Amino acid sequence: MFHRYTLIVAILVAQTGCNRNDAECLSRAGQKVAAHAKGNFSEIGGKVDVPWPGVRREPTLQEKIHDRLRFDKLMKDATLEVHVKDKEVELKGTIANLEQRQRAIELAESVVGVEKVSDAIQLREPPPD
Repeated sequence: MFHRYTLIVAILVAQTGCNRNDAECLSRAGQKVAAHAKGNFSEIGGKVDVPWPGVRREPTLQEKIHDRLRFDKLMKDATLEVHVKDKEVELKGTIANLEQRQRAIELAESVVGVEKVSDAIQLREPPPD
């Protein structure tokens, strides 16, 4: 994307007859390109929910909980779904043992903003011997 705008600046410079010593002309050309790029990016960003570079959006409660579960070593083989309504969380899925169930609930409860965690987790049946 940066290369595209560099090319646009180069074309503007060539069309306006600027040389390297003409700082004012280059500055105006750069400002026009930046304004155009920002306007177009904001228009596209609104349609696809992409923020302007450098602006980070806050992850949702569901994303925070999902990340906590996904990156916990004890939860590596668990398959859980996280459903959030207001500040109440429901955990669904299957786990291998009761220790994983307790850990999943603890992780969800420890996320800032969670008021209640509902447990709809099922134990995975052990493979037949």
